Amino acid sequence: VESLVGLPADLRIRKFGRLLAVRGDTLEYVLHVHNDGPGDARDVVVVDSVPPGATLVSNPESGQASEGVLTWTLGSLAPGTEVFLRYDVTYEVPGIYRNLSAVTSPSDPLPDNDESWHATRIDERHGLAPGAEVPTDSTPTFVSGLVIAADGPALTAVGQPNGYWAIAVNRGPEALSNVQLSLSIPVGAAVDGVTGEGFVSGSAVVWQVDDLPVEGQIFGSVDVSYPDPGIKEVVASVAAGGLDATPPAADTVRTEVVGARPLLSLSGTASALPDEVVTYVVTLDRVGPGPLDGVVVEDSLPEGARFVGASRGGQLQGRVVRWPAVQLSEGVGPVVDTVQVTYGESGPYENRVVTSPRFPGARDSFTTVVGLAADVRIDLLGAEVSLAGDTVLYNVHVYNAGSGVAQNLELTLDPASGSQVVLADGGDIDADGFVTWPQLDTLGPGSEFWTGVEVIHGRPGIYRHRATVTSAFDPDLVDTFAERITYVLPRRLQVELAGPGEASARDSLTYVIESTYRGIGDLGPGYVELALPAAATVIPNGDSSAVDGVVRIPVPEGFQAGLTRSDTVRISFPYGGRYDLVGTVRGGNLMAADTLAIAVHPLTHPTPTSVHFGFDSANIRPFEAADLIQIAQQLRALDPRIGIVLVGHADTVGATDYNQRLGQERADSVQAFLARWGVATPRTRTRSRGETQQLSTEGTWESHAKDRRVEFHFCDPADPELLDFWPCSDFDFPEQVSQRTPGLSGQSLRLTRGPPDPPFRSRHPPSLIPGPEANPNPTLLSDRKKRP
Repeated sequence: VESLVGLPADLRIRKFGRLLAVRGDTLEYVLHVHNDGPGDARDVVVVDSVPPGATLVSNPESGQASEGVLTWTLGSLAPGTEVFLRYDVTYEVPGIYRNLSAVTSPSDPLPDNDESWHATRIDERHGLAPGAEVPTDSTPTFVSGLVIAADGPALTAVGQPNGYWAIAVNRGPEALSNVQLSLSIPVGAAVDGVTGEGFVSGSAVVWQVDDLPVEGQIFGSVDVSYPDPGIKEVVASVAAGGLDATPPAADTVRTEVVGARPLLSLSGTASALPDEVVTYVVTLDRVGPGPLDGVVVEDSLPEGARFVGASRGGQLQGRVVRWPAVQLSEGVGPVVDTVQVTYGESGPYENRVVTSPRFPGARDSFTTVVGLAADVRIDLLGAEVSLAGDTVLYNVHVYNAGSGVAQNLELTLDPASGSQVVLADGGDIDADGFVTWPQLDTLGPGSEFWTGVEVIHGRPGIYRHRATVTSAFDPDLVDTFAERITYVLPRRLQVELAGPGEASARDSLTYVIESTYRGIGDLGPGYVELALPAAATVIPNGDSSAVDGVVRIPVPEGFQAGLTRSDTVRISFPYGGRYDLVGTVRGGNLMAADTLAIAVHPLTHPTPTSVHFGFDSANIRPFEAADLIQIAQQLRALDPRIGIVLVGHADTVGATDYNQRLGQERADSVQAFLARWGVATPRTRTRSRGETQQLSTEGTWESHAKDRRVEFHFCDPADPELLDFWPCSDFDFPEQVSQRTPGLSGQSLRLTRGPPDPPFRSRHPPSLIPGPEANPNPTLLSDRKKRP
């Protein structure tokens, strides 16, 4: 019968790294070596096989590289000691790369957890290269922008559940529909569990999504057990609707299934009082076909335990309780043994059981807390969505829900790869970014501890942070870790253009362009620009000057991450309109823009008083002239793009042709008067409507007096509807614009008789203004008008 001499070591190795990457990326692999056994591990050596086709970026720290094999000589590792080893590689050829890490020691009789496999899929930056030759034992097939990676156990036993997983990513260049991920199940295998919304279809488990965006992922895992030994293959494949993919993107996992293996479990009392007898139950069973002969179970009692007794002739040798060898055959139930101990002092005690080296892989442990037990729990809180380069605050909450004091607390934060911890409240940040809080050592019942860390994510992606708290006085280790996933969107330049959105012509307007760079490090030199409408005028302000309608402010020092830069530009508009300002900022290869709409009101046009004429006359009467002088002053300040049309009218007394000419003479008279007072003639036009547009049909002399008039029409070239109507349709505007000027309705302004509006009040009292009733002989007047 083989047996262990002294306290054995139990080395365990795990390898971590990225599952998916693109060609040319630098990938970091991390090897975690831990001694789980009760004895020292001597002459520990770790080896790692670099896959063919991988390029080692630099020699590993404290290790040696030779012909594709990395070697670390670690010496001795005490119980509970752990070591992290790291190295970086790059891949230039797309494909699937698998490599093996292993740890050896003559003190470790249990080799089944001394190896760790890792698989990485490499693709092109814009979709995978079809048919790429991969220097590994697996040459994957690619379809469009879909990539896939899968993994599972390399060795298992008959009847033992085994987990397989697969992940597929859409690398673009466009979103895909009806994407199916499947894992084939070998003949005879039993499906014990499926994650998510997966379902069994024939001899495969299938997961399906209707739409998969670029960089979107679909993931699935399944538990499978085998009834017979042999080499089993599980094929993971992914396909999308509308793609001509034969075969689809695929990956294969090979598992060797062996016969019977022992199963070992340890249970007992989770909490006890000092000197109280604690009973542990050791259950030995088998899985798989065939008998098991000469199975020896050994129990390594923790330091401080006092042996009381053991069932079935178990004997204490040093600190190890060893039971006689047993034979497990088909149809024979499990073998149950017990061991009893006492503990003299309060604290946590971990008891471990293993089988002899002939049957590696069977082990278990159980922790008993002597005294009042603690129940330590942890939460990790933080943002679910962030921008690349933003600082994200994560809050760590630790509390003791038990009845005993939690001692020897260890709180750590393992940040996601690619992130950077910039601040830890009371914590220590090591060279690898891990955070520990040494001040948290003890936590009483019902007590809590809050702390926080600030983390920057340098690149877009999905980041998973993990916080862990452990205490030797917490027997169940439930809720002792927490994870937070943050989705980080791409970094960017942000720009905001701020300033008045409404103003009046000739106002001095100040606009501020605020630019912020979201990212890590500084962004290269660039500039800030403000694109102006043609009508805008730049008011001198430092280095601000416009060239071809663009104000450019150089930023030779570049943009600093997280800092907001403000640039100011002052402008003015000589006349009204609706305009768009465009602010642009550029730094390195990033650019952003913002637009601001501005409504500029023109200077208000006058509301003239009555402009009427005497019978059969085109002369401007003195009391009308005073009002027209003030009107001319207001028209000179009007937007120069707006045309003024003067339309003359006459009453119905006399010949129609004569009245047509008389209306034109009256319009020309007003035009000449305005020109003498500074209203440029090119801005005005004259028209006549003669007697065709009467204000009333009464036919009295009072109504005729209202018809002897001139109407003002304002023609806005920015009003496309107005330009189709007379009298503006043939107006020769001095300057065309593309946007309508606010403040003008486009309707004619009729000069009607009545009290004038301020500030154009007539200086003549109404009693002195002669009217049509002053003519005593209407017949003679009519005769005069009938003579051309």
